Amino acid sequence: MFFIKKLLTSAILPPGLIIIIFVAIGAFAKRKAVTILSLVCAVMLYALSIEPVKDLLYLPLENSAKKIVPLIHINNINNSNGKNKDMVSVKEIDAIVILGGGVYENGNFKEDSANRLLAGYLLYTQLKKPVILSGGSAGFNIQESYTMYSVLRHLNVLQQDIIIENKSRDTDDNAQYVAQICNKKNFTHIALVTSAYHIPRAYTYFKKTGLMISAVFCDSKLDLRYTGYSYLPTFSNFANSTKALRELVALGLLCVRVFDLYRCPIPSMRE
Repeated sequence: MFFIKKLLTSAILPPGLIIIIFVAIGAFAKRKAVTILSLVCAVMLYALSIEPVKDLLYLPLENSAKKIVPLIHINNINNSNGKNKDMVSVKEIDAIVILGGGVYENGNFKEDSANRLLAGYLLYTQLKKPVILSGGSAGFNIQESYTMYSVLRHLNVLQQDIIIENKSRDTDDNAQYVAQICNKKNFTHIALVTSAYHIPRAYTYFKKTGLMISAVFCDSKLDLRYTGYSYLPTFSNFANSTKALRELVALGLLCVRVFDLYRCPIPSMRE
């Protein structure tokens, strides 16, 4: 009964409702071209709205992130590439850099920002190192670095331990402006806190600045455990799939722009 209730809910709400409309148009259309186009749209929308396809899109991004060395796993706060002899002490880090993931106009965090900030805060509680909050307004009125600052202060992070970078509008800007701050403060080794799917592109930009980077693996979007509910279309899965596609395109364009395809962070692009 519960599954039937979920099935009906999925059918009357987007994207399920839109999928049904596309199928209906395809079934009753008199022109073959309209039928084909409608059914293709229905299949694509359904695929992007279910968990297995969402995971499939995030998998190359997060697998690539796991191969970056050194890597800090937020669950156990250590740096490792899987080999004990290559472990690097997190105490060598000079600063923790948290990249903003967006805020709404009412000042509330979007999902990525909240998860990144939590991971950065957990790391701060272990290391007590300066925290650089990187994120401007990107055309909106709210500057996310100040929003992150407010939350960290409420969590009793010392004011003198927080450095605000509020000029950046994208990942490239994040890297450039943070590097300028690090040069002034004589920071050479940073812990880079961002979503797991964003690590390959962020790492590429930050590495170009000459800083030593320890990426922080957090905010994973992968589930990889499926039930019947996993195949019901949901808007959250569609939004996450769209986010993954956008990141794949952005990383691919970055690789092409720097003419560095053989060193591109995504393995499939090197093959």
